[in-house]
Amino acid sequence: MENASHSQSRSSVLQKNMKVLIVSKSLKEQGGVVNFVSMLVNKFSAETAWEHLEIGKNPSMGGFQAKLKILLSDNLHLKNRLSTGNFILLHLNTSLNSRALVRDGSFLILASLLGFKNNVVFIHGWDEGLERKLKESVLMRAAFFHVFGRSRMLIVLASRFRDTLVSLGFDPAKIRIFPTMFDGGLFSGAFKGNQGAGTILFMSRLVREKGVYELLEAFARLSERHRGIRLNIAGDGEESAAVARWIDSSGLGDRIGLLGYLRGEKKARALREADIFVLPTRHGEGCPVALLEAMAAGLAVIATPVGGIPDVFRDGVNGILLRDSRPATIAEAVAQLLDDDELRARTGEHNRREAWQKFESRIVVRRLEELYREVASST
Repeated sequence: MENASHSQSRSSVLQKNMKVLIVSKSLKEQGGVVNFVSMLVNKFSAETAWEHLEIGKNPSMGGFQAKLKILLSDNLHLKNRLSTGNFILLHLNTSLNSRALVRDGSFLILASLLGFKNNVVFIHGWDEGLERKLKESVLMRAAFFHVFGRSRMLIVLASRFRDTLVSLGFDPAKIRIFPTMFDGGLFSGAFKGNQGAGTILFMSRLVREKGVYELLEAFARLSERHRGIRLNIAGDGEESAAVARWIDSSGLGDRIGLLGYLRGEKKARALREADIFVLPTRHGEGCPVALLEAMAAGLAVIATPVGGIPDVFRDGVNGILLRDSRPATIAEAVAQLLDDDELRARTGEHNRREAWQKFESRIVVRRLEELYREVASST
């Protein structure tokens, strides 16, 4: 009875006093992981105390010795914080790519050597090429499992990613599927009423795998029939200059806006002014925040069934899930929504309700805090 009472007392204390060390790059940088961490720490409840450990403070450019120096420096800072900070839980944010796994794997090994067991690893990105290598190489698979099996909980953005980890030997009881989130404060209560059907929005990094060129080709086809439509492209990346050249040479420059990287009110305005959101990506997505933001803004959505998208997006309910990302397929889907005002409005309103009920940052952070408590109370 005394042991049971002590266990209950410890659980009660853990639930009231959570001190978490969050590890990520600088919160001043761009990127999905940094945006997630920024929302996370800003929406924690009063029950969760937190500190942020910034890693990779020095430039990432340079040779092997420079990168090794950064890695050793990050491990030293982590050691100092874990040794003196009285943390209950360590939250690492990583991706399934070689560089991130080496870095964050070293953090897990260090924490284990220090006797720190309450480690949560949130895997945001997913490199399908590395996934194939892990499945094909017994040595790589064993090393990956040996290091990341040290975590008390692994969080992934898609059921497919969970299934992959289970196939690699991880305990399914230690894996959670968890969505990313959008910041409700972005909208300040202002939404478009879905009165029109004229503006298509693409919002993502400008890389080929995101399907921007296929969408441009689809828009060129659509513009012959739908004279009043407009395409806005928001984002930057390695294809920015090439996309600009495509627009200049297309003769559609007056109907295609290249908005660049947007944040804050400028992003909210682009969402409010849009009618349909299109993301014909082939990239190994987790759960794109832009898709959730588009749903929250009340837009009908067109997307591809990659990564974590099928876990949050139902074909015919949230919009249209493309069978492929060919221009003809995209144009057909966009035309279906352009030609059906009632379908577009009904889908957009459903998306708005669902996004705010499931994916708004305060709701998602409360669920993550519950996972923290589950990990902390298991020791």
